[in-house]
Amino acid sequence: LERLGEHVHPAVNLLGPDHHGYIARTKAGVAALGYDPKRLTVLLVQQVNLVRGGAVVKMSKRAGELITLDDLLEEVGKDAARFFFLMRAISTPLDFDLELAKKQTSENPVFYIQYAHARCASIFRKALENKISFRPASAQPEFLDLPEEKELVKRLLEYPAVLARCTEDLEPHGLAFYTLDLARQFQAYYSAAKGD
Repeated sequence: LERLGEHVHPAVNLLGPDHHGYIARTKAGVAALGYDPKRLTVLLVQQVNLVRGGAVVKMSKRAGELITLDDLLEEVGKDAARFFFLMRAISTPLDFDLELAKKQTSENPVFYIQYAHARCASIFRKALENKISFRPASAQPEFLDLPEEKELVKRLLEYPAVLARCTEDLEPHGLAFYTLDLARQFQAYYSAAKGD
């Protein structure tokens, strides 16, 4: 709710599915602090189940049997945790597969995207070693002859619209899907370009 220059940044608060009664109270608290409660957006997030070995991990607050976010981050890593939470719309329950999040194979979407990134970084490193510089303004699209190259460029050009839509709709899962699709298209291009 801070004012920076001419822009007032809204606040977004995420609550669990059984906390809808807190929306009015939270907005009243914001108003009591002197802020416009209309600037606060409260979203209800659906249930998250942790799954291990195909079964939901049983937890109980009363019995003290739970897995904290710190425990989850330690087990799967912050990249996997962030991505898996972003893979679903907040209106959709999430079964967080702990084994999948730790896999170092293309089955794991995080590993797959990171692998595509590593390949891109390798291409840029090789170009630098060979004194080839990249200047987008002087790009020559007529040299793109593989269908995979053209599709990849089209997909890259969609990024600003995808980002704007995710931001406006407060639905970041669209960016997770875009990133995964982009990685798939890049891998298809990479294989075609190398003749695999």
